[in-house]
Amino acid sequence: MPLAPMGCEVQFHIKPSRRKTFGEHSGDGYYLRTSDEHYRTHVIFVKKTRAKRLADTVFFKHKYITQPTVTTADAIVNAYRKVAQAINGIQHSKEDAQMEALERIKQIFDASSNQHAEVPRVDQTKQIELTEPVPR
Repeated sequence: MPLAPMGCEVQFHIKPSRRKTFGEHSGDGYYLRTSDEHYRTHVIFVKKTRAKRLADTVFFKHKYITQPTVTTADAIVNAYRKVAQAINGIQHSKEDAQMEALERIKQIFDASSNQHAEVPRVDQTKQIELTEPVPR
């Protein structure tokens, strides 16, 4: 059963009994949670009706969720805060720890993506001699 972050955009299937003959087959909404009372059913907030609805066929639009990175705007704001703290005489702050943690995560992912493991190769020059001929 897929679990998605609350508030994630979704497309849900509208059953034939709930739509008109040539009506839309899917609707837009936001994921709230999985249903406690029904198996493989999700509670969706529907944009059009502004109400909750149970849906069993849901497409999650979460492919744009990415790993956190330090943008140039974040670096500029952090540098400004550090200068302001240096002027005021404050040594360490919560933002420093967050920036250091993001930098460590970035270094870990960069290091793991740059490493290429050497695959051991089979030596083709060695021949294995059989003690008995293979039956045919």
